[in-house]
Amino acid sequence: MLVPTPFVLGILEWQAYNIKKVGRKFHKLYWRGYDMRLRKNADSEQAGSWPIKTAKLFVIISLALSTQGLALHDPSQPVKTPKCAPDSPAGQIWLSENQWRYGNPDDPDPQKAKEARDKAIAALNAIEVGQSPWPNWFDPADSVLPAGTRFQMAMSPGQADDRPGGWGTFNNIKTVQDVRDYLAVLPEFKPDIDRINTYVVVIAMPVQMGPVGPQIDSKKCTLLPGGWSQFNMLSSPPDRVKYLSLESSRRIADFSN
Repeated sequence: MLVPTPFVLGILEWQAYNIKKVGRKFHKLYWRGYDMRLRKNADSEQAGSWPIKTAKLFVIISLALSTQGLALHDPSQPVKTPKCAPDSPAGQIWLSENQWRYGNPDDPDPQKAKEARDKAIAALNAIEVGQSPWPNWFDPADSVLPAGTRFQMAMSPGQADDRPGGWGTFNNIKTVQDVRDYLAVLPEFKPDIDRINTYVVVIAMPVQMGPVGPQIDSKKCTLLPGGWSQFNMLSSPPDRVKYLSLESSRRIADFSN
């Protein structure tokens, strides 16, 4: 009989939690889009496309999750495993700051001490493998950024100003290291950063908002702690710019020393 390891149990728990969050998120998006269609008669074509787009996303997400579920149970599929051990630089820092949340590893009861250690290591591994943008103790809140809200965004070379990414922050980005450390942007997702754009919201924009969760750079086994503010735009990539106006853009090299 196969007995799941604490790591596998941690990953399965993380998967189930995120499946639940995805379902709740898209349920809210559907009804928000339906409400927008009723209220925005002046722009019925754009507003009316929300429920249709969201319905398509429901299908895509359902297929993706069903495929993911099959992969978890298909022995022919390789299981993604963490590359950084608990005693790696990332593991040591994260465990020193977060071990207490899972119990006392020095408990006089050896069984309780082992359980506490195993739970903390499973959570550490889930950060590296799952790459959730939020802390594992946080459920992002749906919100709306009102017109006039300013925020910053790290931009890549060649990325057009009218094609913003899906994430912004209310913190002041001064260096590339700020982006890595406090926004926890892994090099694999954004290898190069050449400027910081400041955008102003011109139409109330639906977002999910919360603190930046930590990431682990699997190549260097270093911890990107996160902690700054962030929000995720809930509009589709082509529609993001409709909510925004570019206020300024500055080269990151000017602030990197």
